[in-house]
Amino acid sequence: MSWLGTLTAGLFAWLTFTIIAEPAHCEDTAVAKQRPNIVWIIAAAASPHLSCYGETAIATPVLDQMAEEGVRFDSAFTTSPAASTSRSALVSGMYATTLGAHNHPSQNREGPAAGNEAYYDSYVLPQEIKLVPQLLKESGYYTSLGDFGDGSKVGRTDYNFVWDRALYDSGDWRKHLKGQPFFAQIMLRGGDDRDAKKWATDPSTIELPHHYPDHDEFRADWANYLNSWRQTDVEVGEVLKQLTKAGVADNTVVFFLTDHGVHHLRGAHYLYDAGTRIPLIVRFPDGSNSGVVRDDLVEHIDVSATTLALAGLAIPGYMHGRDLFARKLLPREYVFASRDRCEETVDVVRSVRNKRYKYIRNFFPHLQHLEPNQTRDRKQVVKLLRFMDESKLLDSEYAALLRSRKPLEELYDLRVDPLETQNLIRHVQYKVLSIEFRKVLKNWMIKTGDLGMIPEPILEELGKEYGNKYYVRQQDAFKDIGRSVLGITQAGDREAGRHIESYMQSPVPSIRYWALTELGTLPPGPSAESLLLGLVDSSEAVRIAAALAICKHDNGNVDRAVEVISHELNDENVLVGLYAMRALERIGPDATLYLQAIEAAQNGPYEFTRRIARRVHAKLTISGND
Repeated sequence: MSWLGTLTAGLFAWLTFTIIAEPAHCEDTAVAKQRPNIVWIIAAAASPHLSCYGETAIATPVLDQMAEEGVRFDSAFTTSPAASTSRSALVSGMYATTLGAHNHPSQNREGPAAGNEAYYDSYVLPQEIKLVPQLLKESGYYTSLGDFGDGSKVGRTDYNFVWDRALYDSGDWRKHLKGQPFFAQIMLRGGDDRDAKKWATDPSTIELPHHYPDHDEFRADWANYLNSWRQTDVEVGEVLKQLTKAGVADNTVVFFLTDHGVHHLRGAHYLYDAGTRIPLIVRFPDGSNSGVVRDDLVEHIDVSATTLALAGLAIPGYMHGRDLFARKLLPREYVFASRDRCEETVDVVRSVRNKRYKYIRNFFPHLQHLEPNQTRDRKQVVKLLRFMDESKLLDSEYAALLRSRKPLEELYDLRVDPLETQNLIRHVQYKVLSIEFRKVLKNWMIKTGDLGMIPEPILEELGKEYGNKYYVRQQDAFKDIGRSVLGITQAGDREAGRHIESYMQSPVPSIRYWALTELGTLPPGPSAESLLLGLVDSSEAVRIAAALAICKHDNGNVDRAVEVISHELNDENVLVGLYAMRALERIGPDATLYLQAIEAAQNGPYEFTRRIARRVHAKLTISGND
């Protein structure tokens, strides 16, 4: 080895020893003093309805003051409007669609997303993907994950992967050693706290979003949501007081944000701004940037990168976030968002937004805006909306939300239509803009390796085969899958025939799945032979897609198709069973012959399949008694 190599190796060994030898609970040192404490206060399910963001029905004095003392971001967006996908993205600094954490919830060994035991090993994060708390802890930070309270219990995570509990030292940041910098995630109930009625916001004083019916029930529900903001404001105040009382406020950077927008119609689980736009406030201990309001486009994963930069750490190359306070920050021209399965409701939607326009791509345009979902359908306002629709009491705009299919594409001018109700995609004057947005979205999907293009049952198998879903995107067969799926479902190209059927010869099951799914949404015309071949495909998901297409076209093979679907209910991969049960729900009365299998599925191993089974069994039983 040359003298330079020997010197380099020696220096590396010394640095490695120094870093490793540094205890996790370090004493008060000059270096520690220079590094700030960093606190994330994360509230659940709330859009920017604070007075500092323009809300007039309530006051949020603590957060208003925090904004006056810090930086308020007016154009901050989550990359996914569901709790688990958003939080998985935030803690990793990555798009959930790249990490394979994009289905809500998924990859859990316990809770409603558990049940696929044979696949559990593939849920563990790859070693090379280090989460924000891990990177901070390795550099000497004390890490905590708590909720609003005394810190006696660990706070909410909802991560869509199996993570090491040693990631956090405790649930209470106050346990850090003197002089040791700490990183704290403090989880608040936020918009989920609909019991915060003690604030008694007067429903008559509120201004409902204009696409909600002006009904007492809707007003009461919205008032309760605003009450939750008032409670959140108080809780943030208590956290800030704790920092001051502990004597650490003068060296602590505080971030406040929510995971996604309000749980309401067109809010959470939707890619409209009501679901993706979030508040973001950052307060520095030295008062720098106080009172600054920034309107540049921000993704919530930028908080992850900014946190590492504040701690003096390099931002890993696999992270998609950007340091918001970098001297040479390159502002985002676009922000992106994804929505995939939410609980038992399977869907695939993507969006790209610039300062003025938003483009939304629905990959399942044959589905309605308001597909069945147990959690949402139990809400009183949704029950009321459906009742009003059945009673012909709804205006056409609201009725469309319940009954109409989604368009393949949506385009909105947010400057004149902030509530996104006037779809401009078919307007000739926006043709060039539409082409631009299609290209931008396609490039993003390909560049980031969008795993949502692989149907979840197939992705589950691939994750097991390659060790983790993240590794799937590195395989040559899947690097360009986004381009293929967009080719199958290309906007404006709705001809069935040869163009789509050619994809059914692909060696990649995901491509065959999308081809058959697309054929099932088009007018009758595809050859029966092509669809029948799909019933004997090697992939369970492809067989289900073929069976659904046959049922749609009713070409004399419906009974055989339904039989194929019913045989997939008990597959070892519980996600196959989920897709099969959802297919039976879409088929309707033709599934009656398999009522016994559907009844048995109500006690199956996967919660989300059980939910659909209960719904389907109830409907078929009622129709059978008519």
